[in-house]
Amino acid sequence: MFTMNRADILDDRIGRRRITLRRRLEDALVLACHLPAGDRLVLEQVYYHGLSPRDLGRLTGRPARQQRHHVASLLRRCRSRRFAFLAVHGDALDPLTRRVAQLSIFHGLTLRNVAHETGLSLHQVRLILQQVAALSRAEQARRHGDKMTR
Repeated sequence: MFTMNRADILDDRIGRRRITLRRRLEDALVLACHLPAGDRLVLEQVYYHGLSPRDLGRLTGRPARQQRHHVASLLRRCRSRRFAFLAVHGDALDPLTRRVAQLSIFHGLTLRNVAHETGLSLHQVRLILQQVAALSRAEQARRHGDKMTR
């Protein structure tokens, strides 16, 4: 009869958690191909080539703390539901909606900067991004078989 003690159970949970986190990271890195070249290179240097934020900071002239924050925000952006939706279904959107969504979601620009780049008003940019968010939620609900909620 095989029994597991508390330490074995804890090790098993930690191992499963690491596997899950690694899978999520790998999924985010696959989607990183949609990032601008500079941001994509940062993630590749950290996760594929093993550069530490301190080493990366030395290369870029930014403090390590700022580099860690930048890498974390890039990963957050890549793991977002809207990022995945735009990566998969972006071609189905009309050109203006796609451009606004790419500038905001892929490039991480603020609404004001997106409005300036596209020549739209801030209100129009906000409405377009709300439409993209609604489409993203509807797609997620469709995939999971849930009813669409507000």
